[in-house]
Amino acid sequence: MLAEPSQERVTALLSALPDRQRRVLLLRYGLQGGEPLSLRQAGKRLGVTGERVRLIERDAVARLWRDREMVWWASQPLVDALAEAGGIARFEDIMEALRRKAPPHHQSSEGLVRFLRRLDQRVVKVRAGRGEVWALRDRPVGDVPAIEALCISLLGEARAGLSLACLTNMLKERLPTPRPERAFVAGVVRVCLGVVVTKDGWCFYGYPRHKLMQLMKVLREAGTPLHVRAIKERLNRRLHEPSTSRAVYQFLSREREVFVRVSPGTFGLREWGSSS
Repeated sequence: MLAEPSQERVTALLSALPDRQRRVLLLRYGLQGGEPLSLRQAGKRLGVTGERVRLIERDAVARLWRDREMVWWASQPLVDALAEAGGIARFEDIMEALRRKAPPHHQSSEGLVRFLRRLDQRVVKVRAGRGEVWALRDRPVGDVPAIEALCISLLGEARAGLSLACLTNMLKERLPTPRPERAFVAGVVRVCLGVVVTKDGWCFYGYPRHKLMQLMKVLREAGTPLHVRAIKERLNRRLHEPSTSRAVYQFLSREREVFVRVSPGTFGLREWGSSS
């Protein structure tokens, strides 16, 4: 069971700090419910320079690190969320896991979670920028690039994609010993750049191929040509990011080796031959 994200834990942790250091952390990470502020914004609020804020923040974090037991107690919800995900996850997925476990009156803020990651050295940032990824430091984080490269290679060879379970087994067999835990390997697949994992656990490298296979499934299940609007509605039940009718029409028209237009706005599969 994931520990409840708690503002009270962080408040207790900060109570040992001098007033100025506590105020800097509250402003920088939005720990009182506001938006996190930049160094310059926090400096304006406190009447000091941004560089001075940076130094105060550095000293405050160093002071908190001395009480390792309190830090671990406050940040345990974050560590539990990552452990549930196999030890590695995208930042937005960690936030979602924490929100699901939080009571209605307390929704974990982004600033609070980022503050806990900086404070707890059990958590390490694996990838920055778009698709930011965090992991538990005690997992084989150094193996992530090799697992990702092998994952992309295997999916590139499998035109129809692979199930998550099958792909994880294939990765485990090809990794050098000692092999990472199966949950961690599956977690790396989910955060791998360019890899799409569908709701039903099917993996593709590249969104276009994923969309192609889903469109083929829609038409095969229907067993008859469908209008673009009907195809779009059925497709969007399968996708995390919904498509428009125009986008679906353009995709069907472009993939002429797979789809055939049987009448204005209506498409079937070329594999059906003249029967369509």
